[in-house]
Amino acid sequence: SGSKRSGLSSFALRFQICSGMKWGKTIVENYRNLPYADRFLTYKGLKKQIRDIRDSSSFDRQLKEHQFIALLQSEIEKINDFWADQEEDAVIQWKILEDKLGSPRHDRSG
Repeated sequence: SGSKRSGLSSFALRFQICSGMKWGKTIVENYRNLPYADRFLTYKGLKKQIRDIRDSSSFDRQLKEHQFIALLQSEIEKINDFWADQEEDAVIQWKILEDKLGSPRHDRSG
């Protein structure tokens, strides 16, 4: 029935969580095969760059901060583009349904 989510049963998901697998790893394992997984935030890459900034000398820090900001802006644009695409798809689907069913807003026979 409806107990499957992304190819993993709720039992298997609970087992992974209870068996000590970190939450972030559980999410990655369960959701990386989604058709839009490439549109997720690259949390690992951002986290690594933050560590690099923290561990860098003052000489390298400014360059690394600029690299981080560039990656973060790219990630924000990627996510924004994804949601803009989702909104566009929803508007198209709405228009299709409206055309099939007839729009009550435009129906003056009543």
